[in-house]
Amino acid sequence: CPRCSTEQEGVRCHKDQAYLVTKDASLGAQGDALLGHEIGGRYGVIERLGMGGMGAVYKAIDPRRGLTVAIKVLREAYAQHPAIRERFIREAEAGASLSHPNVVPLIDFGIEDSGRLWLAMEFAEGWTLRDEINHNGAFSVKEAVELMRQVLKGLAVAHDAGMIHRDLKHDNIMYFGRREKFLARIVDFGVVKSEAADLARTEGLGSSGWKPPKKKQVTGR
Repeated sequence: CPRCSTEQEGVRCHKDQAYLVTKDASLGAQGDALLGHEIGGRYGVIERLGMGGMGAVYKAIDPRRGLTVAIKVLREAYAQHPAIRERFIREAEAGASLSHPNVVPLIDFGIEDSGRLWLAMEFAEGWTLRDEINHNGAFSVKEAVELMRQVLKGLAVAHDAGMIHRDLKHDNIMYFGRREKFLARIVDFGVVKSEAADLARTEGLGSSGWKPPKKKQVTGR
């Protein structure tokens, strides 16, 4: 139990009702307060999968439905901004309508009483495209064409729904299977990312540091 630190079997602690986690998950989260906590009144956080600029991603379970999900929780700096909250709800509703084999679907989303914003996605089988390349090397031309065919099919469906990913990279493509036959699925459509970028520019939360290049003087013919 991440709260009382007792070793038990089952799903929830019989003392404080926290969701039980493995020792590795507890060590990996390094005292993360959300570990063992319930989000949305149904999803018990049992592992932290990673952290990024916008927030953290957790593995969670819904024991009543026997469902495992990946939950993305936004950082407090973004969650407290009214414009981002409005954009979050609008784009999460749009994301929930996406249905395609090459897109990991959004299952649920919400705002906690504390103001915390979260998204629940299907817990996708497999590993990231970055891990696949790091472990098994570069793709052949034929394999790369098939990979991009699948990714573009997923993007096309999203674009038809008026959604832009904004952060498509190796880490946001899930890979499952062997090179002879595999499935590529896009995850994390960067909900509220553009609004967060606007906030950073207007309120000084960040700056790219980019400056236009100086024009070169050209002489002669």
